[in-house]
Amino acid sequence: MKRLKIGFIWELANAKEIFPHWQDGYRAAMDLVAKKHDVDWILGPYEELKVPQNKYDVLMYWGSPTDRYHQNLLSRPERKLWLYPGGGLSPESLELAKQYNVVYTEDVSYEEQLKTTGVRVIRGTATNTKLYKPEQREKQYGAFFPATFSPWKRQDLFAQAVGSEGLCVGTIQPDGADYVRACIENDVDTIIAYLPGELLAVLYNMSSVVILPIVHGSQRTLLEALGMNIPVVVSDHFKPLVDMAQEIGGTRIVGLNVEEIREAYLKSKGKKLNTRPYVIGHYGEKQFAEKLLRGIEDR
Repeated sequence: MKRLKIGFIWELANAKEIFPHWQDGYRAAMDLVAKKHDVDWILGPYEELKVPQNKYDVLMYWGSPTDRYHQNLLSRPERKLWLYPGGGLSPESLELAKQYNVVYTEDVSYEEQLKTTGVRVIRGTATNTKLYKPEQREKQYGAFFPATFSPWKRQDLFAQAVGSEGLCVGTIQPDGADYVRACIENDVDTIIAYLPGELLAVLYNMSSVVILPIVHGSQRTLLEALGMNIPVVVSDHFKPLVDMAQEIGGTRIVGLNVEEIREAYLKSKGKKLNTRPYVIGHYGEKQFAEKLLRGIEDR
């Protein structure tokens, strides 16, 4: 097959600043795609996104249903793939999906909903298995939680459950100040930054347990931890994350409250896992790259 020209569009205000440090499973899979086809990264806020005409065979768009650039894409002739990041599917979102050639989703429940529209749906996600791997490091932290400080990540519950034994890392959303404050008030070590993957991998390996007291998201964080054989405590609030946790094992599912999180954390400390082989076999970057290529190449 001839090399295709692909434009990967990421509509996010600070995407250009994040891009050099973006080293998760999505990026690792796209790097493999880029060995077979030519990939241009088109990054930035809506006002700065410029996609040349008559240059690309395929356009890949990573954005939420409410992001504005959808409308710029839908009238274009190129093959169009939507990388749906999750967050709930409204009737309007389902109508939007119909206008793409392929929609990608990480979750079974979203896959089922999207298929009702008749659009082709491919489910897949990945961790960067070469970067996120187990290493022998001294455990400096009892619990680790890498996530943006926001109401849908609930660092306040993490902080109250583990206190000075914990580490939180992430950027801060406009409504995330209270969650930073909760960490500081409970003596949680707190880093407000988008850290490169190499450093995140070190911090994972310096931690005994990963805790995800989340309302939404964190599937790739779960894969990173389990791919490093680190036990994970997962709240029962977000079904796609719970489904993945139960599939792989190595996790404790708890209610979204401090008492259950604390109890599960204490029971998970020191637990030995061997979840990495399953993660590599089912959620490695090679498997995900193959799924991306199916949609890109229309096969």
